[in-house]
Amino acid sequence: MLLQGLAEIAIPDEVARDYCMVGCIETMLAGRQPAWSDCFFNTPLCLTEALRRMRCEPRRSYARLMELFDEVFHTALRDFITERTRLATARTSEQFPDPLLSALTQDCISRARDINDGGALYPRFIGIAMMGLATLADSLAAVKRLVFEEAVLDYDLLMEALQADFAGYEAIRQMLQRRAPKYGNDDPYVDEIAVWWVNYAAEAVLRYQLPHGGRYVSCMGSNINNIACGKAVPATPDGRHAGTPISDAASPSYGCDLHGPTAFLCSVARPDYHRVLTGSVINMKFDPTLFADLDAPTWFSALTHMFVRERIPELQFNFNGNALLREALEHPETHENLVVRVSGFSAYFVRLALEVQQDILRRRAHGM
Repeated sequence: MLLQGLAEIAIPDEVARDYCMVGCIETMLAGRQPAWSDCFFNTPLCLTEALRRMRCEPRRSYARLMELFDEVFHTALRDFITERTRLATARTSEQFPDPLLSALTQDCISRARDINDGGALYPRFIGIAMMGLATLADSLAAVKRLVFEEAVLDYDLLMEALQADFAGYEAIRQMLQRRAPKYGNDDPYVDEIAVWWVNYAAEAVLRYQLPHGGRYVSCMGSNINNIACGKAVPATPDGRHAGTPISDAASPSYGCDLHGPTAFLCSVARPDYHRVLTGSVINMKFDPTLFADLDAPTWFSALTHMFVRERIPELQFNFNGNALLREALEHPETHENLVVRVSGFSAYFVRLALEVQQDILRRRAHGM
């Protein structure tokens, strides 16, 4: 999958097959590129702005909402990349030479140029993490179905509820949460929105290149930045409260994957990630009681075979149940060695910031 995407940006097959991962998931052409870097783009903010603009439209439709989203997104992405390019080119190679890395990277020595001065065989990648895949997909699915198809929710009433952060509108929030389809449940209605977004975002990012070579590439990850980004995002039509974390990386939204691990995998297998050249992160959590059964190794083996067969690009697991995590929150002194998978990295749970601990707790623990 990744090889296809690298071929589309003119990376020879023999070079692409020698790629490596930088840190967690980031793609790099081993020994042939300058250092890799990334940044985080707050996609749900574009949706909330498009929803706001729709209130001024004389004729409202889902198609018109998507046109407005397209306008907002491309303007925001252009401005975001302009600023990233300014930062990336603000200092010259004379100010930041790297002789050691240059000595280890093709073809800096033969070109007699520093790695930061065009010496490497291939220019750098800058990854843009497109935040909140499931928040976006679930929100669009809710508006599409409840407002424009079933007409059970008036658009102005929805906007009033969002502006109030659902204070006094709890019935509407429950409708958005329970009646609209959610990514992670093997429901093509919402999964196809996720499919569209992954490809749409990747293609949009790939249009941009750096002034002296190199290019921007997309990522479906968040590390822990979904928490900080969520603080800037108003309430969204998936029923999420203002200021709370947006969905984690390329995973389903917290607690919305209600139909078990197989449905979870069916959903996350649907998007085509071959143009997401920075990689993706999908977090999945299991309750340890699920493995008490003697047949557990058999079904978990089947799960991992499905992961490979469906060409899911990345999947990582937590096997700590929520009961244990809550106990560690209350009694950290007795759980100092408890390690959890956060998002692309592992850490001691009790040493994480409280909001990161709570973010991990919010993920559904699949169990019996």
